[in-house]
Amino acid sequence: MNILIVEDNTASRSLLRNIIKHHREANIVTCSNGKEAVDELAKGTFELVLTDWMMPHMNGLELISYIRENIKPAPIILMITALASRDALNKAISAGADDYITKPYSNKDILFRIENAILKNKNRLIQIPPQQTFAKPSRLSSYFGVAVAASTGGPQALIKFFSLLQPTEKAAFFVVLHAPVWMLVSFAERLQKETKMKVNLGEEGMNTKPGEIYLAPGDYHMILQQTTKNIILADTPPENFVKPAADPLFKSVAENFGNKSVGVVLTGMGQDGSIGAGYINAAGGIIMVENPQTALLNSMPKSVVDLRLAKVIAKLEELPLMLNSYLNKI
Repeated sequence: MNILIVEDNTASRSLLRNIIKHHREANIVTCSNGKEAVDELAKGTFELVLTDWMMPHMNGLELISYIRENIKPAPIILMITALASRDALNKAISAGADDYITKPYSNKDILFRIENAILKNKNRLIQIPPQQTFAKPSRLSSYFGVAVAASTGGPQALIKFFSLLQPTEKAAFFVVLHAPVWMLVSFAERLQKETKMKVNLGEEGMNTKPGEIYLAPGDYHMILQQTTKNIILADTPPENFVKPAADPLFKSVAENFGNKSVGVVLTGMGQDGSIGAGYINAAGGIIMVENPQTALLNSMPKSVVDLRLAKVIAKLEELPLMLNSYLNKI
């Protein structure tokens, strides 16, 4: 595995390198600022980048933005910084950081974050769900259930998606973003600034209704109760190495909304959402995915395309318009 460490403090750079070296075999390259990192990124591919924020020549925030705009396949990016404010956290997420670690940190915490990132990046076997026909609800839902999944690059993709999506009372939106608890709390606040629809961080028993967005909180799978469509937070094992995962949500939306279910799979690594997309397809719903050729990280949408489940494949900026058109014509 190729890892790039970007840190202007020599002692901190050496400490981070030694922590990783003592626990995992890896090719580790170190740089003292973002400009040097850009040069290294031009020479080879890195699966993981750990970067400080405050550095000369090009800081960590500028480096993250550069990577997200120019480097494919995109690495996982962990920002490690002494800046602990909510504003700093929001800026890092918006730029494209996958995780945010504040100094001082423990060896255990760093290693846990790195191993979690590596697990997400491993290839996973996909099992196509068995063909089945869901019984339509006794009363056809009066509105659509739209399930949206995103992972690496997800914060930026979701912000663009919902900022371009016309607010509508014809659907309730349920979102899974692979991220830790603190990031999801912060992201809910950030997303609210980009859409006129109300953004809710899912809570146990929360009533759901059309015209609102429900974001799965960290450490729980978010599903819907069949009779009421109220939110259930399931403390069951991770699926696809992640929690929250999209597959349980997609299946639940298929069971609750039948042929009025919609699955949307955006950028991300791994195959979470593929099995769930199969359930929505079996229920008579429709699957839309971000075009793998233009997605920041293509494995999640590509896995759905490879299973021939996607009815709509489009660029990120085109998907909201196509979804609005679909919701309004039925």
